[in-house]
Amino acid sequence: MPKRSRGATALSVVSVLVGLYCQFAAMALIIAASVFAPTGAAEVPLVLVIGLVFLVLMVLAYVTAFGFWFGRAWAWAASLTEFVGLIAASGILALASSNVVSAVLPIVGGSIGIWYLMRPATKSALGRDGRPAAADATNASDATAAGGSMDATQAIR
Repeated sequence: MPKRSRGATALSVVSVLVGLYCQFAAMALIIAASVFAPTGAAEVPLVLVIGLVFLVLMVLAYVTAFGFWFGRAWAWAASLTEFVGLIAASGILALASSNVVSAVLPIVGGSIGIWYLMRPATKSALGRDGRPAAADATNASDATAAGGSMDATQAIR
């Protein structure tokens, strides 16, 4: 099994935490809109849509955590989408509910996540700089040492 970097492990754990947050938010919004809202309230469709957005973000976060844990090259792009979606959904929810304070932590956390993903060292470790990631480079050298050949696209997956 290839060695996983601490950054990839941390991003996997953060993605699980984002998934749990989105799961709770989706459940709370969908239940609140369908059970506790007055019949015919104008904001019910908006709350349901935001709840569904958080549900989609939850699935994306768990898939991203899987990708980071197993060293998949697509996890970087999925995580970037996850953090941008978290910022957007939290901002829209804050504006719709007039409770801006509740969006501070997700927006700050998503911004820190985007900053971390855009760092050159992180991009290099995750194989987003045009070279294979460290674990994939090890796999490529193992394959060529065994008599096989592997180009850079096969090493990235």
